[in-house]
Formats: sequence, C-alpha cells, structure tokens
Amino acid sequence: MKQGIYTLGNDVVLNQIIALLNSIEVNGNNLPVCIIPYDDRCDRLSQEIAQRGNPKVTIFSNQAVMDQWDQFSRSAWDAHPQTRPGQYHRFGTHQLGSENVAGGICRAFLATGFK
Repeated sequence: MKQGIYTLGNDVVLNQIIALLNSIEVNGNNLPVCIIPYDDRCDRLSQEIAQRGNPKVTIFSNQAVMDQWDQFSRSAWDAHPQTRPGQYHRFGTHQLGSENVAGGICRAFLATGFK
C-alpha cells in the first residue's frame, strides 16, 4: 500500500476503530486502511472487518515482519539504562519519502514491500 491510513488496533480499542472506519466511510474518503495489530487480542476486530466486507480495510498479518520489529524494540529497550531487562514498550516509527509510507506504528514494521 503506497498511500492510505495505517493505525494500531485490537479488541480493546474496537469501538474507536469502528468510529474511525465509520467516519472514513461517511466522509467519502476512499483511502485504504491497514490496521496493525497491537497484540494478539484481535478476534472481535477481525470479525468486524470481515462483516464490513470492504476490501480496502485490512489487518496487517505478516507475523514474520512483526516478530522482527518486536525483537528490534526489545533489544533497543533492554539496552536503555532506565528500563528493566525483558520489559519493553512498543514504539512508533516513521518512514517517509519511500514507496511505503507509514506513521505511528507501534508494532513497527515497514520496508517489507507491503502492498
């Protein structure tokens, strides 16, 4: 996906994701939406996306890429002197000016050729 809306989501914030998608639909925005799972709690979110039947709304599912970035963030946080080893915070990344554009992605990914 070269242009579109990337957002984090899981079942905990399902109502906010629904509100976002409803707003996008009502305002006639035809941009694709990619939801990056914040964690594994996405059963209800997946059901909601399937019920909508909108092929422009997807859940990012490349687990290998998410695992790679989770490992990177673990190593970055473990090296920080004020964190406790083994505990890390997911953080956002931005990659602008390339074919892929994403921002505010906590479970950081990109440079993967995701289309």
